[in-house]
Amino acid sequence: MTNEVTLWAVYTNRDLTEGRGRQYVAHFCRTEATAIRLARRGYVQGSNCPVEPVTCLVLDGKHVLPVSLINVVEPSKEDEAEERKLEARRAAISRAKELGLTDEEISAIVKTGAA
Repeated sequence: MTNEVTLWAVYTNRDLTEGRGRQYVAHFCRTEATAIRLARRGYVQGSNCPVEPVTCLVLDGKHVLPVSLINVVEPSKEDEAEERKLEARRAAISRAKELGLTDEEISAIVKTGAA
């Protein structure tokens, strides 16, 4: 059974001093009154958090929200460089397994730093 309900989203900010951080949903509430209570003095410089209605689907008793509410953190240049290293490491381990090395042998190489 599927039906739509309205939830109330209470938004806040990671930087409560100047408001330069990312905004995200701190709470989803069933009633606007609850959202307003939770929003008091929880935003930048002690102001009240923004409160907005959000349409939510209920599928088999579980709430399903729009993807737009997900706070996706984009990688920094350093994160991208580190990700390339992780991918190279995974590829090397996969290749070593293809060549017949066991997990113990791979672990021994990684621990000793041998190449």
